[in-house]
Amino acid sequence: MALLGTLFFALWRSKHNQSDKPRHPEADNKDAKPQAQMALTTNTVPTPPNSGGTDGIKKGTPLWEKLAVLTALGILIMNTWQSCATQKQTKLMHQQLAGTQGVTIDAQIEVEAPSSNTVHFLLVNKGLVTMNGLHAKAEASKVLLMSDNVVIDRAEILFDRMLPPTRAGETALNEPYTLPDGVALEQDWDHFVGEGKTVQIVLDLGYDNGFGDPVHLSICRRWLPRRTGMPYGLIPCDDLQSLLKRQHAKKQLPLEATRR
Repeated sequence: MALLGTLFFALWRSKHNQSDKPRHPEADNKDAKPQAQMALTTNTVPTPPNSGGTDGIKKGTPLWEKLAVLTALGILIMNTWQSCATQKQTKLMHQQLAGTQGVTIDAQIEVEAPSSNTVHFLLVNKGLVTMNGLHAKAEASKVLLMSDNVVIDRAEILFDRMLPPTRAGETALNEPYTLPDGVALEQDWDHFVGEGKTVQIVLDLGYDNGFGDPVHLSICRRWLPRRTGMPYGLIPCDDLQSLLKRQHAKKQLPLEATRR
């Protein structure tokens, strides 16, 4: 950049010096006699400034100035290209570090016992750096059994708080929460299917991945009571929907439960 500044200054200085030179030397000769001035004016034919004479050639841009401008432009283009390449490389390295060493949360939501109405939340930092600014919010609600997310009643907030910094490999949260009566887990299969409703628990997490990037993670679980030949407990929402559809296709789930 210093070289660019020097070259442009030399170009500007050269143009400035040329503009200061008088185009008609006779205009500076103020001490000449009036008669001589009239004779010169009468007998002299003016020459156009760009007529191709020796004066016109001298007033053209020197070759070294043209080369200086081209060199400066070349350096500017090269610096711009190098800057873009450096930014792309830095961004790629940042993404690689965040992906391999950044914060990774292992989240588990489980029922403490088969007939319990208490849900256990476990959050562990599986990354290689400290996790800061972890915000956790969990809520439970009643939803239609075969719907994507049709909430029947108002959601009950189980907790909503900021968690302290958690170093790599350590546990951020390991606590049980008893569900309110409005979102109690139905244990009877026949009543569960006849009602056509289930309990949905959503855990929203927001945190910094350790490299300045905000991360949002949402975990959804739905309740399925015990029945022979089928999984039970808090199952991922998408997996539960697929399971119920397969069971309905096998005639193991009443049609009424899928139409609600």
